[in-house]
Amino acid sequence: MEESKLTKIIVWNIVIYFLLCILCIGIPKIFLSSSAKDYLPLAFMILCMISLGLQVLINFFLCGYYYLSGKKDLGLSFFISPLILLIIGVPICYSPFILSK
Repeated sequence: MEESKLTKIIVWNIVIYFLLCILCIGIPKIFLSSSAKDYLPLAFMILCMISLGLQVLINFFLCGYYYLSGKKDLGLSFFISPLILLIIGVPICYSPFILSK
């Protein structure tokens, strides 16, 4: 397996997830009223978990597609990438609760 494909897929998935996290920070600030600002960490966590879940689900579907179509190196890359995303993403989702105390 080419290490560059694996690295490229992992890096792109992490970049996409961090961009989604930035959106998850901005969306509640825009749409929540000033009286509901106490719920910003909860809204960030929910949006972050939804985006993480969708990205992991898409990666697992791509993993199965590439693995069954005979491109096992790409299938393995799309299998490893969501595992790394979960290791990085779940603590990021809970970070507002840790930082707010």
